[in-house]
Amino acid sequence: MSKNDMKRAGSFRPTSPVYNGVEVIEDEPEKIDLIRLLKRFLRSWKVLVILMVICGAVWGILRPGTSHTSFGARCTIYIPPYTSRMIDDRQVTVSNNTSQISNAIGLIQSKVYRDVVAQELGTDSLASYGSYSVSRTKDTELITINAVGSDEAKAEELCSAVLDVFQSSVGSSVSINSMMVVDPVTGYSNVTASSTISSIFKGMIGGFVLYCIFIVFKFFTDRTIHSKEDAEDYFDIPVLCVVPDLGKDMPQGKKRS
Repeated sequence: MSKNDMKRAGSFRPTSPVYNGVEVIEDEPEKIDLIRLLKRFLRSWKVLVILMVICGAVWGILRPGTSHTSFGARCTIYIPPYTSRMIDDRQVTVSNNTSQISNAIGLIQSKVYRDVVAQELGTDSLASYGSYSVSRTKDTELITINAVGSDEAKAEELCSAVLDVFQSSVGSSVSINSMMVVDPVTGYSNVTASSTISSIFKGMIGGFVLYCIFIVFKFFTDRTIHSKEDAEDYFDIPVLCVVPDLGKDMPQGKKRS
């Protein structure tokens, strides 16, 4: 065989491997048919309704409407801006103390400060009392200390300890000339209630999610043929005819032969 004949023979070789005279065709990656998935989803809408009702009823029974009470205490501190008089005693200069207030908030929220508050309360950790936070009212010199505890007495005690430690640190740890307690430590309680309707609604959402998971799982694991489109997709050949289901269209009183 000449070189030209070998080239011609090589040009007609199949691209796919051949074993025992049978050409092996690689399977194409399966594509997700969203329309078929939507049809499968809507086909069992009655099951969806029943499942949502059952899940909503069960969750409403297991988690009925409940109420939760949280206890806390707060106090408000006013830090006036720094004022100084000129030598001629005619002009008064007022400086903004934004940086001092920011430093004070950072100090109260620091871990070292929390350890000092814990020592003030005579405990190793504030977890037995609760927790506290500090905030500043916008465009003002007001600092609010808010404490949350397991009961109102512990919350008030924690808020008072935070305030006392801050008052003792003014002038030494924080460069603030003066401060004033505008609102003293006051306890409060908040009651939050959840209705049974919200529990039922959450259960219905859970039933809907379970139905979606079931439909998607069944869609990807089902390999049965339900329509001529399935046959064309699986076998990659055109369908010439389809045997109709006469049970749906037969007149009443007639039996299938």
